[in-house]
Amino acid sequence: FMIRLPDGRHRLQLFGPIRVPHVAREARGEAVRAAAAEYAACLEQVVREHPLQWSNFYDFWVDR
Repeated sequence: FMIRLPDGRHRLQLFGPIRVPHVAREARGEAVRAAAAEYAACLEQVVREHPLQWSNFYDFWVDR
């Protein structure tokens, strides 16, 4: 995650890799759900620490 600091610089916040293990076909859904939950927990942590970093206050997709 790239966090903008008050002085205009940026800080890169990294987490360890999220691994989806090789499992039998019938267990793949649960393995992917567990990996997605791990990613969501990382995202939630960063959003809680920096709640104002996650909104654009302008039309991001407008043609410039």
